[in-house]
Formats: sequence, structure tokens, C-alpha cells
Amino acid sequence: MKTRKITQILAAAGAALLALTACSGNSGQGAAGTGASGDQNGDASSNTLRIGLEGTFAPYGYHDESGDLVGFEKEIADAVAAHLGRTPVYVESPWESLIAGLDNKNYEIVINNLAPTEERKLKYDFTQPYYTTHAFAAVREDSDIHTESDLAGKKCAQSASSNYADNVRAVGAEITPTSGFADSIQLVEQGRADCTANGDITLAYYLEKHPDSKLRLIEITSAPGDDTAIMLNKGNEELLGQINEALTQIKNDGTLDEIIAKYTPQNIPAANN
Repeated sequence: MKTRKITQILAAAGAALLALTACSGNSGQGAAGTGASGDQNGDASSNTLRIGLEGTFAPYGYHDESGDLVGFEKEIADAVAAHLGRTPVYVESPWESLIAGLDNKNYEIVINNLAPTEERKLKYDFTQPYYTTHAFAAVREDSDIHTESDLAGKKCAQSASSNYADNVRAVGAEITPTSGFADSIQLVEQGRADCTANGDITLAYYLEKHPDSKLRLIEITSAPGDDTAIMLNKGNEELLGQINEALTQIKNDGTLDEIIAKYTPQNIPAANN
């Protein structure tokens, strides 16, 4: 009887282990996941690289029609991880909790069209920039907004903590808080907000994919071009150095230019700042 009970216990334990294994992400393909794991503390010798991003922010990181995670920054992160000899594991999070996830060590880096602002640099480290974005506001075609000065007093749908919210606040716009770009652009199209500001590539990509959208773009000329970089918690100097080396390599060998060309819309507006 004891032998039979022991056998039953071992079988149950094996089944539980198998179930846990089946539920884990397929990190070999850069699987998306949630929560923290043993590699989230910035260990540069780890076999995996946990990467935080929204996963809903085209063309930077989003799911295509097949449900696969794709995008401009996703491919950059893939190239960086390959240079490091580590398997990328993507952890998706809404914008408003994305940086908090880095604080909680849910992932080692965040790549999500992040500008290394002076305020952010007080708490986090940033890599060298890999792209520069220019701020534009999307408004409806029938809007009376024609220049950035017309944004004063208008309702701008924005993630309240984004640098684009800072850009429109600086010219007198009122912020209507949203959870991200998809919600923001929808509010403008529905007439529930007057505008939303974002980067040139983001807005041009949206208009290219939505040709029936009744929107036009206004440049926010007072906003300087924003460098875009990868964010890490402070204290991970070895990992920071390795990622910078990887970025230098993909710049020099043309990989970065190929990725940019692949995802840059043909109708991207010219910036004057």
C-alpha cells in the first residue's frame, strides 16, 4: 500500500511539473510573458533578456494579423539580444504601468519609444539613442487647429506621463488622460478630444494604415526632436555597456537602417525643428 501511495504521489508531482512547463512562454521565439522571473535583475551573464514593451504600439511593437509580436523596436531588441547571445523574452504592459514594471524588476530593459528626458535620467540609465522622433499633433480635417499656437485651450488626448503630453502642455493644451496611443487617436476621431500628439513615425504609420481616417498633422515646432533610447535601472553598468556595443554594431553594419526602412511609412512628414 505504501509503495502504491508513493507511486501515486510521484505521478501527480510529475503531472504538475509537466503542466507548469506547458504553461511557460516559448522564450526560444521571443515569447511574450507577464511577471518576474529569475533573470529580471540585470544579470549580464543570463541566458535570457527580459524586455518590457506595450505590444500595442505600432509600428514600434505590436501584434500582426497572425498574432505575432512584430515592430521596429521589437526587431532592434531582437538584434541586441542576438549580439548579447541571449534569448529575448518579451513582457507586455500598458504604458501607464510599463516603467513601474522596470522598478519592480519584471524585466531588465524597456524599449518603447522612450525619450531620455532629464527627469527620467535622474532615476534610470539610458543607452545611446537609436532614432530621433519629431512631435506632431493629429487633428480632424475640419478642425480649426492649423498651427501649434491653436492648441492653446484645446483638449489633447495623451498618456499623461509621456513627453508628448509635456509638449502640448507647453503650448497651453489641456490633457485628457488615456492609457495609450490607440485610445488617444480614437478619442480624436470620435470628436471627444481635439488632438493627440505623438512622434512623426507613429502618426504617419497610423494614417498609412487607415487611409479613410479624416485626420491631418500639425507639427509642434517648439518641441525639439526627441532621441529614443533603451531604458534600464541604474546600477547595471555591464549590461548597459553590452547593449551600447550591440547598438553600435547594428548601426555600423547597416542592420538598424534596414529595420528603420522596413517600418518607416512613405508619407512621414518633414520636420522643421
